[in-house]
Amino acid sequence: MSDVNLNDVPKVAGVDDFEICKLLRGRDAVGPIPQYEILDHSKAIKDCGILNWEILYFQFRDEATGDLQPVTFTQPPTFEEEDMPPPPSVSLNKGKRKATD
Repeated sequence: MSDVNLNDVPKVAGVDDFEICKLLRGRDAVGPIPQYEILDHSKAIKDCGILNWEILYFQFRDEATGDLQPVTFTQPPTFEEEDMPPPPSVSLNKGKRKATD
């Protein structure tokens, strides 16, 4: 079992068991398969060229070989229904009164 009680997350004993990476986009990405750039662990996140709200990924190492495993993740919903503002109400009379004779 893993440290976070999820079956799909590998057991981590230390910081050498994974790398933090970001998705390559634009000209840096080659082919249809997503590719990831490992962040320099000697730099702070703010010094790694991370854009606001950019998603970071954990790439775990295989326990036996030490090789990096493919990144697997589940994309969370962009908006939760509870956070969605209610649709604006539309008035049929547009707030105008008819003049009376």
